[in-house]
Parts: sequence; C-alpha cells; structure tokens
Amino acid sequence: MTPGARLAAAIQVLDAWAAGEQGLDRVLADWGRGHRFAGAKDRHAIADIAYGVLRRARSLSWLATGADPGPGLARFAARPAVLAA
Repeated sequence: MTPGARLAAAIQVLDAWAAGEQGLDRVLADWGRGHRFAGAKDRHAIADIAYGVLRRARSLSWLATGADPGPGLARFAARPAVLAA
C-alpha cells in the first residue's frame, strides 16, 4: 500500500470506530479481515496511525477544525484529525 492508501485506511477505521460502539482494536481486526490484500506491515502502520490520532484526538481536532470534539469525542472528525497529524 502507498502512504496515501494507509492514511485513507486509517481514516476509514477511525470513522468506523467513531460511528460504532466497538473498541478500536476490534475495528482494526475487522478491517484487517475484510482487507486481506493489506500485509502485516500495512496493518501495523494503519494501527500506528489510528492509535496515534486517537491518543491526540482533542489537540488534533482543535488544530484541524478549531473546535473541541466535545465530551467523549462526540463530534470527532477523522479526516481532518489524520491530515493534521
């Protein structure tokens, strides 16, 4: 996968996490099962991006949109946060 494809996959994973009630580890595992073409290095890189963005979600949301994502990251927007990272 190209670096851009890895970023797009991380955005997809974070969007699925924000929309659902599953933990990020479960969403990453489901994504990996659904995208068999992604190798181990790709899955590792996507997980690193997703966890890094989630770890700094509030500051990245503020940097990208100028707004607080709210309590419990209710208004978390994955695309601007990943691009800000």
